[in-house]
Amino acid sequence: MEMRLGSTYAAAIAMTADWNTIHQLPRDEVRQRFYNTFNMCRMWFCKPPTSSMQSVLTSSTQQPRSTRPGYQMTADLARQRDTQTCIVSMLMGPTEVCHIVPSSINGEKLTIFKKFVGGFCPNLLPRVQELFPAKNTDIVENLMCLTPTLHSFWGAGLFALEPVSTSSTSTTVRFWWMNDLLRQINTCLPRPVPCRPHFFYSPSGLPILTGDILEFFSTPEIPAPDYTLLKVQYLMQIMAVICGAAEPDEDEDGDDEADVDALQTEHGALAMQEDV
Repeated sequence: MEMRLGSTYAAAIAMTADWNTIHQLPRDEVRQRFYNTFNMCRMWFCKPPTSSMQSVLTSSTQQPRSTRPGYQMTADLARQRDTQTCIVSMLMGPTEVCHIVPSSINGEKLTIFKKFVGGFCPNLLPRVQELFPAKNTDIVENLMCLTPTLHSFWGAGLFALEPVSTSSTSTTVRFWWMNDLLRQINTCLPRPVPCRPHFFYSPSGLPILTGDILEFFSTPEIPAPDYTLLKVQYLMQIMAVICGAAEPDEDEDGDDEADVDALQTEHGALAMQEDV
C-alpha cells in the first residue's frame, strides 16, 4: 500500500520536483507528503480531506461569493476585460466568472496553500504571495469568463490551461484535455482517466482540441489572468487527477467545510519531522 502511495506521489510531482530527492525520502515521509498533496487537491476541488487524525483547527463556514466584500465589483471587472465572452471557446454569453485558484481556498486555507506552493514549486511562491497578501482569492488576475459548460468542466478537472508566455498585454496558454495531457506523463495512473468530451465547439465550427493556443488579453486598466496563477492551476490539475482527488466521491454527504482540519494537522506533523 505504501509503495503504491509513494509511486503515486512521485508521479504527481514529476513535473516539478527532483525524482532523486523523492526517491531518497523515508517511506513514511513519502506517504505523509502524498496525503498532504491529496488533501490539498481535494480542497482545490471543494472537497473535504480524508484523514483519521483529530482536527486541530475549526474550519469556518465559507462565505458565499455574492456576499464577500468586493467580489461583485471584481467580477464585473473580469466581465469588462473579457467582454462577456468565454475566453476559451470565444463564445459570447451567457458566461460565468470563475476562479483560477478556487475560492474554496479562501481564509486560513489560503495560508496553508501558500506553504504548500512553497514546498512543491518555491519559484512560484513570491508571485503568489504578492497577488494574495490577504486571505482572499477574489482578485481580477485570478478571474476569467467561461461558458457554464466549460466552467463545470474546469471545476471537474476535465481540462487544464498550460501557460506558455506572458507580456504586458496578454497571457498565452496551451489548451489540454486532461486525458491527453496525462498520456504525456510516463506513469501508471492509479485510476482510469475521464474521457475527453468531443462535443464542445468554438464559433468557427471546429472542436476545441488539445494543443490549441489561446491568448488572454488585458486592458489598459485591467490585467489579464495571471501567468503564475495559471501555472499553479496547471500543476494542481495534474496532481489532482493523478492522485484521484478530482474524481466524484462515492459518498457526497461529507462536510465540505471540514477541509482545514486534517491538512493543518498533517502539515504540522511534517514540519515537526523536518525540524528533528
